[in-house]
Amino acid sequence: MTVNFKPHFLTAFMMLPASTAFANGLEDLMQALSSLQGSKPITATLTSEVEVNRGDGDDKVIRTGNVDVVLHDGANGLQVTYSNDVMANIDIEANERVKDEDANTPTLNAVDRLDATEMRSYLSASSSLLRRVEQATFLDEEVVDYQGKHYRMLSFELPMKSIISDKKTREYVDRFESQFQVIIDDQGIPLETRLDFNGKGRAYIVLSMKAFGNGLSQFTVVDNRLVTVRQEFTSGWDSTFGEGSFKEVINLTL
Repeated sequence: MTVNFKPHFLTAFMMLPASTAFANGLEDLMQALSSLQGSKPITATLTSEVEVNRGDGDDKVIRTGNVDVVLHDGANGLQVTYSNDVMANIDIEANERVKDEDANTPTLNAVDRLDATEMRSYLSASSSLLRRVEQATFLDEEVVDYQGKHYRMLSFELPMKSIISDKKTREYVDRFESQFQVIIDDQGIPLETRLDFNGKGRAYIVLSMKAFGNGLSQFTVVDNRLVTVRQEFTSGWDSTFGEGSFKEVINLTL
């Protein structure tokens, strides 16, 4: 049977808002994350840069860090390779810390931040992103301009526990706000996520604290894997006993 669409129907459809013409963005995202579970071996060089600031004025302390490591995820699981130069720097800086606990040790500062679970999630980002979305409350969907093209952006509100993992710390938080956004292509594949949060709390009468942060992650697909190619995270705090900030930038070169 042949179906002939009337011209006025086509015109009306083309005039619909982009968010209506697209399929349901949240459904597309969930389906994409569920399907992007590729297991072919993958290798990448991870570059980590960190900066920690504590205090202010003459008491301000700045710690920086940087390191390159090679990640390989395959049949035998995750393998992390540190070069001979990195291992030599770790040994030198470990000795420096013994002599001066305030010494700036950039290689150790960066290595101390690396976590096996997070490193594997960079190479297989779907599962961790799916868990975050499942915890979140969906707010809305809109069409945005991203890198010169129109894409869908989904906005969510995240619960405190998805950002502050320590249960005891959460007990002292009186106010918490968050916004999590995911930009997806026409197949629902994530291109970028954005996170903003802030909180305020008090422990007993003498200790008050404010904390805030924002993050950005960018992705690509390799052999049906969702891979994080860049991640930036910045956080800060201001409490009765001082203030500080933290910044980490992760880049993966495949």
